[in-house]
Amino acid sequence: MIGLKRGMLVLAGTALFLMVTAFQPQLSLNDSTVHHPVQIPSGGFLSHVVSRSHWMTPKAAIAQVPNFRAIAQRVHEQLPDLAREDHYVHMETGEVDPSNTLAYRLLQYHSGVKFRPLPSRFDWKLTLADYLGVNEWMDEERYPSRFLESNPYSSDVAVIQALNRQQREQLLDVLLATLAP
Repeated sequence: MIGLKRGMLVLAGTALFLMVTAFQPQLSLNDSTVHHPVQIPSGGFLSHVVSRSHWMTPKAAIAQVPNFRAIAQRVHEQLPDLAREDHYVHMETGEVDPSNTLAYRLLQYHSGVKFRPLPSRFDWKLTLADYLGVNEWMDEERYPSRFLESNPYSSDVAVIQALNRQQREQLLDVLLATLAP
């Protein structure tokens, strides 16, 4: 009986969320108010949920994308011995892109290619295991090298493989500390 009530509550909450978000007028990101065109009777259960559900509005669901270039810069500042590998030429400018570093591509591979969560130590260990060749096979074609004249895959893998266990642990610690809110 409790499971049925809980299921009905989840279903009602989901339906309410869909009603509130689907019928929203055009929202402005600068507007801090949310207008609910759906009329909810006052005093009932739904009005209580709506009044307490500011987290269910579409604006709260907009994820903030981390700035990988800034994070990579902080990683390299904290680990000055980690090779930057930032000598690759950008296709559009024809110049070396100093912000396209090993740490930047490591973040892109972890999040953008493998879709692994950023704050998970275990998932970062999987990513490093990919670079070490002991987990998943890394496809050179999918490696983050977009807009670069040459693919840094081989060089990046060689750098990570050259790190000893202590250096890899330091890299993990710095990455997780830098990514922490």
